[in-house]
Amino acid sequence: MEKYKNNQYEVEQEIQDVLSMYRHIQYSLDALSEEEKEKLRSSAKINPQYFRFEGFDLNDYSNEKHFFILKKWINEGEYPELKNRYLNSHSSQTINGYRKMIEIYGSINKDANISLEQLTELAKIQAMYSANTYLTKDER
Repeated sequence: MEKYKNNQYEVEQEIQDVLSMYRHIQYSLDALSEEEKEKLRSSAKINPQYFRFEGFDLNDYSNEKHFFILKKWINEGEYPELKNRYLNSHSSQTINGYRKMIEIYGSINKDANISLEQLTELAKIQAMYSANTYLTKDER
């Protein structure tokens, strides 16, 4: 059974869970050394600079609520780090990736940086569900 349904409260909770996870990921990425970032790049086949929240698919009815609620919050001054970001992921699979990542993230200590191994696991999931995070041919 899915944790999140499609009523207003549950959609808002899902958005908050996803954004909290990505804030934690970003803080943890920022704490990595260049050597660790290179390990992440090679083992997860993801460029760490693109390992970030990509938004929701505006073209998919099931993601539409997520997109518009998030835009409303941003316009109200919440999540200022997303204010000038393009947040239409153009992939109906993005939300499925977030949901799989949230399952893993649930067991991670929220009071410490996410370990390189855990970041790698999360990055691999994101890479599976996103066309925006893969390495270019030159980076592989």
